[in-house]
Amino acid sequence: MIAGGLSRRMGADKATLLLDGRPLLWHAVRACAGSRAVVVVGPARFAALVEGFDAHFAREDPPGGGPAAGIAAGVAALGEDTETVQLLPCDLVDPAGLVRRLDETAWSEAQALVPVDEQGWPQFLYGRYRLAALRDAVAGPVRDVSVRRLLRDLPRREVEVPTGLLRDVDDPGQAAEAGITLP
Repeated sequence: MIAGGLSRRMGADKATLLLDGRPLLWHAVRACAGSRAVVVVGPARFAALVEGFDAHFAREDPPGGGPAAGIAAGVAALGEDTETVQLLPCDLVDPAGLVRRLDETAWSEAQALVPVDEQGWPQFLYGRYRLAALRDAVAGPVRDVSVRRLLRDLPRREVEVPTGLLRDVDDPGQAAEAGITLP
């Protein structure tokens, strides 16, 4: 889970926003609760938001270094026994729906399963990756590198998903439209 952003437009930590009475981060972690390991890249103070789940915390270097730095920190926190990684930002409205859709998709020879939006653009931050491919991708500099630039060259299978599964919230208006409230 990528939860280390500054949330400037939102005015509050997006991980703490409430959907159905639970923090958005809780929903993201719950969507991956059956995984071998769940790593949240963000401040340790978010541990209270996911109490009851076996989630480990990592921090990007430097804190606030961007999503690619967050991916690198999450990859570094995973053990060698991990084969695949589900990336999820903490501000996704329906993370469980997206995880289910990717669960239904065969890998073939791909190193990544990447959802595409209604315009056909790959959404790399929502993808599922083979850990070895992610390790290779983050081997170089990652600070202030876009996720698209970091991951675009990986052999991937693009997955069409219903529009709602890629819905995230970046500002209070989008949050209100999704039924999400401030804590």
